[in-house]
Amino acid sequence: MENIMLKGIKVLDFTSNLAGPTAGALLADIGARVIHVERPVIGDDNRNWAEQVDGTCTSHIICNRSKESVTLDLKDPEGRKIALELAKTADIQIESAKPGSMDKMGLGYEDIKRVNPSIIYCSISAFGHTGPYSARPGYDVISQAYSGFAYYTTPVENGQPTLITPTIADFIAGMNAYGNILAALYNRDHTGNGQHVDIALTRSLLFMWGCFTHPYTGKPSRKRSGNVNASLCPYGIFKYDDDNYVAIGAANNALYKKLCVAMERQDMADNPNYATVKLRAKHVKEIYQAIETWLQSFPSIQDAIKILDAHGVANCKINSLEDIENDPHARECGWIREIPTPDSVTSRPKQLAAVGIADFSGYELNVGKAPDLGQHNHKVLREIGMSDEEIDAIQNKWKKSI
Repeated sequence: MENIMLKGIKVLDFTSNLAGPTAGALLADIGARVIHVERPVIGDDNRNWAEQVDGTCTSHIICNRSKESVTLDLKDPEGRKIALELAKTADIQIESAKPGSMDKMGLGYEDIKRVNPSIIYCSISAFGHTGPYSARPGYDVISQAYSGFAYYTTPVENGQPTLITPTIADFIAGMNAYGNILAALYNRDHTGNGQHVDIALTRSLLFMWGCFTHPYTGKPSRKRSGNVNASLCPYGIFKYDDDNYVAIGAANNALYKKLCVAMERQDMADNPNYATVKLRAKHVKEIYQAIETWLQSFPSIQDAIKILDAHGVANCKINSLEDIENDPHARECGWIREIPTPDSVTSRPKQLAAVGIADFSGYELNVGKAPDLGQHNHKVLREIGMSDEEIDAIQNKWKKSI
């Protein structure tokens, strides 16, 4: 059954790139009507990135699924007037401009609130709308740098800072916005009050660290330990050969003993130096070496994995995307599903494999095609009283000015 949980909810999506469009796509998945407001001619930035099919980037196809596309030139007073008219009947507005930009155009929260007091207005930016860094531009790479992710994500101790791929800050912030928009919508249902939801990419990543332990313990919060977890042992990535690695998590005593049994290393189970997680962390290098020596004794990594599975030891081979596409679990569970491609995609199959983030017992996700640029100009703008002639005239004007 089609997912209609947000049926009747209208979303204006003034976002670009990945974080904001992701939030809008997730709302569309559960039945909201999402109108993606884009620049004439150019559109959303992520339409034009690499990995294109027939002139459209695949990330656009995924992050703007199930939406309608309207092109407005917000630098033109006429475009801003149309945007305000659309906002009068919206439930949610999402924007990802540099803080202050929407205010300068008369489309900030206070402006929209005057014409629609119950609006849920969500802003997504690098550093949020308050504080000394709020005016700084930023992307995922900036957020990973600020939040410590690039500092700690390094293959080896004291190695070069390394970015996480894909752009984790964008997608985490998009999901963060999605969840908090729904919370604000629930609050509005009970109070009638709209509100401004302020989402920062950097804050979304900082949340994932949990707490800052240094002020509490007087010790450094974390060490740069590469693929070796500094607090849990054994818990990390272990090498079989240059092409094959396995993640193993034996973070408590019971799981550690299971691992020792699987390895037929009772001496490691009985060693008093390895009796607790804290003690094992002090001997992490020798324990890791023992595990890798054991892994490398097998004809293939799958032989070792079968033994780990048989003894209930949490493990997983390090997968590439190609591995995952061929993996039975993701396919059979419906995690990987087919998303229809835009009308303009004609040279490839009309379906693109992507991942949905949740399942509902009563509904299917409402996964539709991403729109071509300006595909719904007439449909949407007629709803605010514009004639086809007026729509064509203003769109032609903007095309000439871009």
